[in-house]
Amino acid sequence: MQPYWFIDARKRTARRRCVAMRGKTIVSPILGSGAAWPTTAGLPRPRVACRWRAPRRVLGAALFSALSTARPVDVAADEVPQTSGYTWGQIRYPSALQPEERRNPIMEGAVRQSLNWPSLTSGVYLSSFGEFRFKHDKERLDFNNELVFAIGTELVLLPNDVVQLAVGVRHEWDHRYVSDRTPSGFVGFLTWGLWWRKPLPGGTGAEPFPLAYVARSWGEIRYPSSQEIDESDNAIFEGSLQAGIDWLQVTSTVVLNSFAEIEMKADTQRFDFNNEVQPGVGLKLQWTPFEQLTIELGGEFAWEYRFVSGRKETGAVAFLNWYASW
Repeated sequence: MQPYWFIDARKRTARRRCVAMRGKTIVSPILGSGAAWPTTAGLPRPRVACRWRAPRRVLGAALFSALSTARPVDVAADEVPQTSGYTWGQIRYPSALQPEERRNPIMEGAVRQSLNWPSLTSGVYLSSFGEFRFKHDKERLDFNNELVFAIGTELVLLPNDVVQLAVGVRHEWDHRYVSDRTPSGFVGFLTWGLWWRKPLPGGTGAEPFPLAYVARSWGEIRYPSSQEIDESDNAIFEGSLQAGIDWLQVTSTVVLNSFAEIEMKADTQRFDFNNEVQPGVGLKLQWTPFEQLTIELGGEFAWEYRFVSGRKETGAVAFLNWYASW
């Protein structure tokens, strides 16, 4: 899974919206004309007035899986660089559906801090970032135990409030601590993300059932696919598409969601592990204890097909996810 860079975009979108609507009260148009600000609790966010103060550091309110917009910030803030960041993580069992990983739990995640430069034009800006990613499993498989440090820069494009595109380059140091190796090098990438949520109307004085339809997607094309020597001349595409339904609020901060998704990977050198498609269906509880944090607990039944070797696997996966931004 990738969460990720998609988080920062809502802050920039909110800032531009304040510029355009100075002196007025606004509502996010992410779902079309007159739509409310969506939240994971399934309730519309109240209208938010733009505030006009001196430049300050922007604190994010957008989450990868939970929120699709951020609160408006100062007009003058567009004139200076802005800091933002996020973290995400997952614990899942098993780590994969392949026989060698069937009894293997894994934890992985990332932390990223960005410096977003003033907009080049409407919906376009440069961002410099530092990133730390990690993986750790029980079976100590070399490819599942790594610490990755990266620095890079990217050009971010926001064509609308739903989609984000980014193209850039980063330098990675990939420490495999089981084999005690640290391959490193540059990576060029093109990434995209999408988040959409449509709240459903309820009856008079009643909460709607279900609450909303939701969809999200992410993807990346990168070269090389890895810092490993045998992948140094290999380009890869990977991504996912998930569509679901927020059914009901279990509590004021917990939502029950069901989903269907498809994940896929394909590379130019046709390594078996880099060429697969995996559809699945699942159920999860989404807990948002406060605006900047979402935690998900759930399970999924998935089908994996590796189209180079023709191998097929099926099975259930349990997961705990978390996402936070600042």
